[in-house]
Amino acid sequence: MASGGIASSHEIMRRDLDNLSPKRLVGLKNVSVRLKIPVEIIIALASRESHLGVLLGRFGNNLGWGDHNQAWGILQVDKRFHAIRGLDDPFSEAHIEQAISIFASYRDQIERSHPDWEDEFILKGACVAYNSGVSNVQTISGMNTGTTHDDYGDDVIARAQFCRDQF
Repeated sequence: MASGGIASSHEIMRRDLDNLSPKRLVGLKNVSVRLKIPVEIIIALASRESHLGVLLGRFGNNLGWGDHNQAWGILQVDKRFHAIRGLDDPFSEAHIEQAISIFASYRDQIERSHPDWEDEFILKGACVAYNSGVSNVQTISGMNTGTTHDDYGDDVIARAQFCRDQF
């Protein structure tokens, strides 16, 4: 990762976990079980997207929003591409389930597009697709190219690995 490596990802995740209340963790775990996506991946995506909500409503955005009021909630579902669910709470299970359903769809598309890839690369590819779209996931070595800071997949996986060791 060009912006600081695994140690930086772990440190960011460590700080972001301070913002994760037990009640909110329950909601994340509920969605994890329902959609069969590891809770560590969900937490890591939420960390990368909004620092688990810390960035929402800042930098000119309305409460609960980011990305110039285009993306909702801790997982930043973009209203330009999706009918937003869970508008009552940016941490709602409805929001998290919508976002992780999108992620799961991307994972399935990556798996179909690259049937010879090992599971770890399919998962990383799904993380990349969550940021930049499925069509941008072409090769294992170049999948981060074009993502935010050109490190999105590596960063999310590193954050997830840190989370895995915490729970």
